[in-house]
Amino acid sequence: MRSAVESLSVCNCQISDPASIPFTCIERLRFLKISSNHIAHIDNSSFPKSMSTASYNTFTNRGFYPSSCRFENSTNTGILLVIDMSNNYVTAINNAFDGITLLERIKIESNRIENVPDDVFRTNGNLKVLNMRSNQISWLGKHAFRGLVSLEELLLSQNRLTSLNGSLRFMPKLSSLYLANNQLLLLGENEFMNLPQLILFYAENNSISDVRGAFRHLGALTHLHLLGNNLTAIHRASFPKELKLLQLTIEGNPITCDCQLSWMYEVPLLDDKSLAFICHGPPWFAGIPFRDNRTRRGLDVWLKDCDEECTCTCNSDNYSRSVKVDCSNRGLRALPKKFPEDTAAIDLSGNFLETLDRTIGHMAPVLQNLSLTNNLYSTLDWKVLPASLTNLFLQNNSFKHFPIDIVNNLNLSGIWLSGNPWSCE
Repeated sequence: MRSAVESLSVCNCQISDPASIPFTCIERLRFLKISSNHIAHIDNSSFPKSMSTASYNTFTNRGFYPSSCRFENSTNTGILLVIDMSNNYVTAINNAFDGITLLERIKIESNRIENVPDDVFRTNGNLKVLNMRSNQISWLGKHAFRGLVSLEELLLSQNRLTSLNGSLRFMPKLSSLYLANNQLLLLGENEFMNLPQLILFYAENNSISDVRGAFRHLGALTHLHLLGNNLTAIHRASFPKELKLLQLTIEGNPITCDCQLSWMYEVPLLDDKSLAFICHGPPWFAGIPFRDNRTRRGLDVWLKDCDEECTCTCNSDNYSRSVKVDCSNRGLRALPKKFPEDTAAIDLSGNFLETLDRTIGHMAPVLQNLSLTNNLYSTLDWKVLPASLTNLFLQNNSFKHFPIDIVNNLNLSGIWLSGNPWSCE
C-alpha cells in the first residue's frame, strides 16, 4: 500500500543510508527528519527527485487512493519540501540534492562536511533555508551557492572558514546570514554583491581585522554583529551612502577610538547598544567606554608624539586616519622635536624659522602639505623634504631666487611663493 504520510521522523535508529527508506511507498512525503543516525555518505541516489511542478499541482489536489506499492518497480520521484539530517557523520554533500527542485529547507548541521563545491545547489531554486552550522567546512567554492535565488536564510556558523572566496553573491532574497564562530580573517571589499534584501548579518567571534568596503552594497542592512573580532576601526565608507543601520555591535574588538569613529555619533538610528564598547586605544582613551563624554569630545584630538609647542588633530578620510599638526604663530626658532607618524599636514607659518633639517622627512614620512609661510627662509634644500610632499607653501619669506631644485626633484601639485623679495638678475 502507498501511504498518506506527509511527515516522517526516523531519529536515533542507526540508519546509515537514506536510500533504504521506501520513499516510493510514501509518495506524499514532504517533511523528512533523519537526524541523529549513522549516515556518513549521501549522493545522487539518497533522496527521491522532485516531480515536475505541473505534476506536483495535480498530485497535491487529487484525493488519496491506496494502491499496491512495489518498491522495486516504482518511479523514484516525490514532493520533498524539508530534509533534516542533522547530527550525522556526513563528510561531503556530493550531488545529493540535485534534482530535488521543490525543496524549501535543508538542515544538515552538526555533521562533518569539509567543503562546499561549486554548483551543489544549482537545481534548488526553491530553497528558502540552508542550515550548515557546526560542520568542519574550511572552503567554499566561488559558485557554491549559485542557483539559490529564493534563499532567505543561510547558516554557516561554527565552521572553520578563513575566507568566503567571493561565494556570497547573487542571492536576491537572502535576508539573514550567519557566519559566527569561524576563523574568518577579513571581509573583502565588494564581498557581498547583489544581496539587496540582506537585513541581519552575524559574524561574531572570528578573527576579522579588516572590513573596508565590505558592506557598501548592502542597502537594506539593519543589524550587523561583529563582536569578538580583531577590528581596530570601522569606517563610514564601508557602508552605503543611504544608511539604514539600526544596530552595530563591536564589543570585544581592539578598537581605536579616534576620528575614524566620529560617524557613529552622527547616525541617528544607531541604538545605545551599538555604542556600548570599551576603547582599546589610543593610550589616553584605553579602558574608557566609547559613550563616555571624554571620548565623544576628544575623538578629533591626537596626543601621541604631538610636540608640546603644537596642536594635533585627527582627520578621517574614507579608510584611513591622518594627523594635522598646527605649530603656527608659536614664536618657534627651531623645528619641533617630534611629529605623529601619520602626519599629513604641518603648519609652521608665522614663526622665526630659517633652516629645515632632514628630521622632518624622517619624523613625517607621509607628509603631504607643509606650510612655511611667514618665516625667514632664504633657501631650502629639496633633499630634506619627504618624497610624499604634494603642496608646499613658502609665501612671505626671504627667497631671492626661484627654488628650481625643489620643483625639478619633487612631484609637487602646487608651490606658493608670493611675497618674497625676488632678485631679477
